[in-house]
Amino acid sequence: MHVLSWEDFLAGKPVPTAMTIGVFDAVHRGHRALIEATVRTGYNPTILTFSQNPKQMFRPRDFPGMLCSISRRLMLFEQLGVMQTVMIDFSGNFSTLKGLEFIDYLIGRGLSFLAIGKGFRCGYHLDTDDRAIAAYTGSRGIHTEIVSPVMDENKPISSSRIRTLIRHGDLVGAARLLGREPEIDLEGSSAYPSENGIWFNAADRVLPPDGVYRLAVYRNGQLEPAELRIAGAKIWKSVAD
Repeated sequence: MHVLSWEDFLAGKPVPTAMTIGVFDAVHRGHRALIEATVRTGYNPTILTFSQNPKQMFRPRDFPGMLCSISRRLMLFEQLGVMQTVMIDFSGNFSTLKGLEFIDYLIGRGLSFLAIGKGFRCGYHLDTDDRAIAAYTGSRGIHTEIVSPVMDENKPISSSRIRTLIRHGDLVGAARLLGREPEIDLEGSSAYPSENGIWFNAADRVLPPDGVYRLAVYRNGQLEPAELRIAGAKIWKSVAD
């Protein structure tokens, strides 16, 4: 999968491209519906996402925590058949673009199909909604598919629901909404050696309640059994082995 910046994306040669847009912070079953709709078209399936969650940038005190690091999201995108990911820096001029100005940029880069979630909004002050986008692209002969939410127990699957389940220790429920086992993603977290182990600062991650958890960790590309202790916003991993 090819990963490039927004600037490099704009500078590239336009080619017919199916696109979807979002933070995709959990890559849950609802996100997968958008990605699968994009991949099904067969036209250079591309995700436009953000190098940093916009909520974390503009309302850091209210940011609820990350579920997936960028590297983990990219891995999941590739597994789902995405051929290209555009990483957008939401700061600077990009954050002041109106919604249809943003869509114009995509059309200029070869947009041939767009998948967005029902209720999706974009642009400065979220000035453009899903219906306006579909009408605008349709007037240019480009189909926009508005994908309905994926439901679980009569409620839409969302990252907020998954965060709540994990924080309450309902990892089975979180796995059901994710479509895979929940993870504690420590990519980029600060690590501090201690006696017979390492503490990780996980203040910006979504964690289950304090306690000791038996799970599997990735090491050298392999899954190995491990035991982690969660205390506050820190995680302790034994390295005695």
